[in-house]
Amino acid sequence: MLRFGILDKPLNVLILGTDLYFDAETRKTKPGRTDSMLLLRYSPKKQKFIFVSIPRDSYVNISGHGMNKINSAFVMGGIPLVKNTLEDLTGKEIDRYIILNTTLLIKIVDLLGGVDLYVDKDMKYSDRAQNLHIDLKKGSQKLNGKQVNQFIRYRLDPMGDITRVKRQQQFLKALLKKMARPVQIIKAPLILNLLKENIQTDLSIKEIILLLNSARMMGKDDIQSFMLPGNTKDEEPGNWFINREEIDKLFLKHF
Repeated sequence: MLRFGILDKPLNVLILGTDLYFDAETRKTKPGRTDSMLLLRYSPKKQKFIFVSIPRDSYVNISGHGMNKINSAFVMGGIPLVKNTLEDLTGKEIDRYIILNTTLLIKIVDLLGGVDLYVDKDMKYSDRAQNLHIDLKKGSQKLNGKQVNQFIRYRLDPMGDITRVKRQQQFLKALLKKMARPVQIIKAPLILNLLKENIQTDLSIKEIILLLNSARMMGKDDIQSFMLPGNTKDEEPGNWFINREEIDKLFLKHF
């Protein structure tokens, strides 16, 4: 797959975010529902990243378990079941996976010196069970790692998780923009070490390096993000009902 320092064919990567403890020694995560889910499409010929966010409340057919919210798939059957469910949903094969935790994002943001974001509203929320305490003010500002974690996890909006997904996409673009600055290249070895300590993946080290380097060289127009097409229903506001026709169009065009 590797040739002349680039990946010579497209790569589809499943990215799962979790608050669960990740043991770097055993390289295992404890079972639980995934807090965020992304599909990354890397296209070497076009040098583009396409991200598709999968809302955690997407109501889908989970292989062998019937209809349920997609964030249940990980606790039911781990990575294999999540992959099978998404491959059935999108019609696209998933080549690799990454499981990352909150600690990684906090450390990377702090290593980069913070990330510039627009906070769209005052955010105040506390959940002792999750050890989550959110206190952000509206406006454009530089957020540190802990503040970014608050920003991407806030859900007290009329659209709930759907609005949170949009904030996650906003953060992802801001993070990649920050990583693209020439001055950040000297921090690449430190970022790689953080990844090795805080993710579970079947990507090789060389593949990780090449993907990071590709992201660093991309312009803002080379990174696109979408959300799995769907809608809510008044009678079932807690579910995101997918739009099969629009999903097929999205993946046919971009994957």
